[in-house]
Amino acid sequence: MFLSLSLHSQPTSGEPATGDSGFAFYLLRDSTVATYQILNVPIDSLRLALVPLFTAQDIKSYSWSTHTFVLKPKSDSIFKNICSIRRKSRDVPFVINVGNERIYVGEFNSPLSSLSPPWTYIIGSTSPYKLCYPGLARLPDMRSDKRIHDALQAAGVLVD
Repeated sequence: MFLSLSLHSQPTSGEPATGDSGFAFYLLRDSTVATYQILNVPIDSLRLALVPLFTAQDIKSYSWSTHTFVLKPKSDSIFKNICSIRRKSRDVPFVINVGNERIYVGEFNSPLSSLSPPWTYIIGSTSPYKLCYPGLARLPDMRSDKRIHDALQAAGVLVD
């Protein structure tokens, strides 16, 4: 199962691994949950995968002005596989964390889709990957949250 693909080792407790106080990209523990099913669920109530899909340590560079990122080779290979699996179905959520704080929910979206979701989404199956935000969204754009900026800057991966 694709959730077993992770860049980090499993924690010993039943809680998600935070690794450190930095940036982390999580999938949900239940891979059958769609984004539309969790829109009205408090973000802190979501059950995250036990380990992040990737963290700031797996990022080669992150462009703050465009919200595009490049992963290191090993991480990129795993992420491409996940994107390939995930983009075949819409409404597959992810959660961006900084340390123990959950910042926002987004979803994987196919670049072939004619519809853009009303929240942050990721497109692309090749690097650089882009976190997009639709202009008519009903939720605030959290991609530019200061906590994310500071975590990426502290990790030395921010390029602008």
